[in-house]
Amino acid sequence: MKKTENNHPEINKIEILHYLLNKGNIYYIPENFDKEIFVNQLTVFLQTDLSLKSEFYNFEQINIVSYSSKKGVKSILGLSYGMNIVFVIDGQKLFYDFKPDKWLENPNKTESTINIKKLIRESKETEIENWIHSYLVGLSPEAESMLIGQNNYIQEISPKQKLWLSSNLNKGDVLLAFLEVSVIKKWDKEYEESKDIKWQFLLSTNEAKLIGFSKREEIIGFVDVKPGGIKVKKEMGRYPVTIGDIVFYTTRVNSTLYLDVVGLVSVSANERIREIARLNWLNRGKKTRQGINAIELMKNLTAKAPNPFDDLSILYMEYADGKKDVIFSDFVEDEKLLKLLNNILDYSGTIDLLTIWVEKWELSYFDILALNKLLVEAISDTTQAKNILPFHRLVRDKYQKKNKDDINAVIFDYEFAMHLIKCGQGDEAKKILNKRLKQLPDESISDLLPPKDLDLTGDAAGQMLKVKILEALSDLESGKIAIELTKQLAGLQPLVLNRIDQLTNFTDDEIADKASMLKSVMLPGGLVFEKSISASKKYNKLPDKIIEKNVRHPASRKDGSFSNIQKWLAKVDVPDYSMIKSYSEKLTEKKYPQLNEIVTDIRYALNIENLEVYISRGDKSVGISGFEGEPSYLIIGGHHLDNESVHYLGWAELKFAIAIEMAHLYFKHSRITSTDVWRGAIEKGYWVIDTAMAIIPIAGLFGKSIKGISKLNAISSILQKADKLDSVSKNSQGIISATNQAVELYNSKVSKEKDSDKEKQLLATTRVMQLTADRAALLFSTNLNASIRAMFLVSKRYYNELPVVEKYGLREFLLKKDDEGNFIHQDFAIRLANLFAFYISDEYNDLLKMLITSEN
Repeated sequence: MKKTENNHPEINKIEILHYLLNKGNIYYIPENFDKEIFVNQLTVFLQTDLSLKSEFYNFEQINIVSYSSKKGVKSILGLSYGMNIVFVIDGQKLFYDFKPDKWLENPNKTESTINIKKLIRESKETEIENWIHSYLVGLSPEAESMLIGQNNYIQEISPKQKLWLSSNLNKGDVLLAFLEVSVIKKWDKEYEESKDIKWQFLLSTNEAKLIGFSKREEIIGFVDVKPGGIKVKKEMGRYPVTIGDIVFYTTRVNSTLYLDVVGLVSVSANERIREIARLNWLNRGKKTRQGINAIELMKNLTAKAPNPFDDLSILYMEYADGKKDVIFSDFVEDEKLLKLLNNILDYSGTIDLLTIWVEKWELSYFDILALNKLLVEAISDTTQAKNILPFHRLVRDKYQKKNKDDINAVIFDYEFAMHLIKCGQGDEAKKILNKRLKQLPDESISDLLPPKDLDLTGDAAGQMLKVKILEALSDLESGKIAIELTKQLAGLQPLVLNRIDQLTNFTDDEIADKASMLKSVMLPGGLVFEKSISASKKYNKLPDKIIEKNVRHPASRKDGSFSNIQKWLAKVDVPDYSMIKSYSEKLTEKKYPQLNEIVTDIRYALNIENLEVYISRGDKSVGISGFEGEPSYLIIGGHHLDNESVHYLGWAELKFAIAIEMAHLYFKHSRITSTDVWRGAIEKGYWVIDTAMAIIPIAGLFGKSIKGISKLNAISSILQKADKLDSVSKNSQGIISATNQAVELYNSKVSKEKDSDKEKQLLATTRVMQLTADRAALLFSTNLNASIRAMFLVSKRYYNELPVVEKYGLREFLLKKDDEGNFIHQDFAIRLANLFAFYISDEYNDLLKMLITSEN
């Protein structure tokens, strides 16, 4: 081989240049490419990483980096020669190839195929080409930044195409679509049906082009697509696409992708990103990476152009993608969620955009409910409330069509009505609330089975659905209607101090006096012993219909949860405790005239015939029990008649205690209440009734008795959380918690009762019987103070507590908790609430008028 004076091979410059420009490989190079730096770093790579000898020289435009193994690179003929990277730079293009020394002299000479393959294998061509690509990519960070994650609308891009894109797209431009063209059908003849040119449709944030690459991936040409300048027609198989006079066909695989993106040519850069992110999310299927990268696309947009609805899109994608941990960490941290919700609530376009956003993102039914709940919980002023009211109306329409649960319907409309009130639309809210008030399900079971950790003196007590609706209506009403609503609320939450305080301000002296009595018995020093004996009263007989309709606890009436209790009791065998009479003293009028009078009056009023009364001593000296039989009989503990005993009952106290047992006899409760099992369960606490369940027959009792209690308790919790958010500074954690709980409710994920959950059902039944008897007894006692004292004095469990209660008040007694946070005396609080509610009711007054004769 001929050498130059510098000992470099002589080359055929014209033929080499012609070869490289027409047949050589090609790379598109960035503007900051520097040939000298490139050559220096390439040389270092060859010498250091590949352990090759290398040298650079050039002949005018032609650049050569020669390299060889220290042992020499041999052909199959055994001739030793070096290899060369031959390249030419023309504008933004780098034309290159790998050739042996001999080729430089005669580029047109055909090399043996076998020899070429061996040369490629031994020439380190792959390693060097990978290095060149990495080097060029390193000079052009846009090559990676223009691609944000995996995108369903970006089909395969070769490394060389990627470099061309990075060199030709504007800085910061993001590639959004890169779709293959199967064939050009109508254009210049050289392009039509050509298999040598590969065409692509390109859409970035700022550009839209049809571009063509040769087989060696040199750009052949491109056409800019103007807004509105591209159309796709749906056909069988491949779809025809028109750009001006150009017609081409999609592939069978990407035809629907073209339909998705052609409209984006006419929208802004930010809108293009939003739509591509949305489309990737909706079409992600099982490709989880596309969902993740849809989030990345949107985050890229929000970093450049903050928009609350883009942040909402990110929140929704992360939430719906099962990343609730992200919600509870990222969005709670620094109150980011609350800030986002407030930004949406304050955004000028929210009224229209929120509904559009929901439809475009194709939110599921429950996701719409969750979003609505999040926004409603975050409302802090009237403007915000008005901004999302149209959306809440839309959600309500969807909910009413989909929901089949009566309780859910009430809770949803209550929250909608509260939203209306915040918007100043009280009249519409009032109509909705009054309608739902008439449709309320029976909540009396929640009075009987409150959660064990529920404070009955607090705002969460009682039938919460009814309470919340009445509260809202009382704020909207005035005059007599408002007064009546206040009375109803006090009856539903009679142990709540502020409810009673409202009654003390009534102009109706009778109501105000009763409210004052309720307050006084709860305070320290309120439960005092009254020595005086009330004047004897004459009673009328109460008709059975009146007793059934008005004296019974509402839950055991015809339409109540425990309407079948009497049928069940009729099937229970009457226990025989008659032997107790043998060691008890029979009541005589001469020895116990006051006691005899009490029994006689109550027997007459309740129409109880054939009753005997005995006074017991010893083990039975505390407590009063009624026993059904022929005849029926009462056993009264002797200590209650001994004024030296701590269990002594005054006149009104004795009247209340005896009336309870006689009411049990009237209603046939005594078949259960007279048993030792019942007594033991009561003394240990209502929740300890396992033994009772084993002995007391329960077949046929239950039916609908405790249906819905778990759901009602869940609703109570939801409403209380909403109130807390309204009354204190809102926070992201509280809003999320309330939203999750509400959606679980709407999604019927609240735990349901099991048929085998007999303990709660029996517990509720025992309470219904006790509360019914307490109501009847108060009619005869008419003295609230004495009635409460009697509840302590006849109980082996509670009588020791009375001195403490007398000194420190009932409220302190009711608020005692165990180590698990449950209220120790909740059963007593339930009885007390029942008495208070009955005492201030119109029903109580009406019954007294019927019971006590006008002769008194």
